[in-house]
Amino acid sequence: MYCNETDTVERPVHTLIIGYGNSLRGDDGAGPALIEAIEKRMGCSRSQYWQLISCMQLIPELTAVMSHCRRVIFVDASVQLPVGKVTIRRVKANETASSNLHDYGPEQLVRFCQEIFDCRPEAWIVAIGATTLELGDILSQTTAEVVERLAGHLSHRLVRLQSAVEPTVLSAAN
Repeated sequence: MYCNETDTVERPVHTLIIGYGNSLRGDDGAGPALIEAIEKRMGCSRSQYWQLISCMQLIPELTAVMSHCRRVIFVDASVQLPVGKVTIRRVKANETASSNLHDYGPEQLVRFCQEIFDCRPEAWIVAIGATTLELGDILSQTTAEVVERLAGHLSHRLVRLQSAVEPTVLSAAN
């Protein structure tokens, strides 16, 4: 699932993780908090293998970044899930995307990426069960613990990805 124009060219970024939500609304800030936790563990927000983005809401401009990635992982809080539960689901392009500028979701961004850039990055949504969305810049204890565990898991996966890709890059250079 790559850009048709660059099938034979190595993609600049393997994995993009976008954590979104309002960090001034309690657990709604779980996505940005996850990005911050991964950055602390990894020591940076970008390498040639991954990129991390924290934002308050999803915007169409993100599709330009997505078009350079093989995989995109969207991370957000959800009040539909039990507190502390994490779900992961595959994103499919939404054929009936809204034109409302405040109503963009992962499905719409994947669709725009396909339509505008002729790219089909693999995309996933990681939802974290939220306790409260009340005013405040602190995550609930349960959500904070889930964010730290998830940051550890994703950081580990990014390191494994890098070590799996590097031998291929080295052998291609020789």
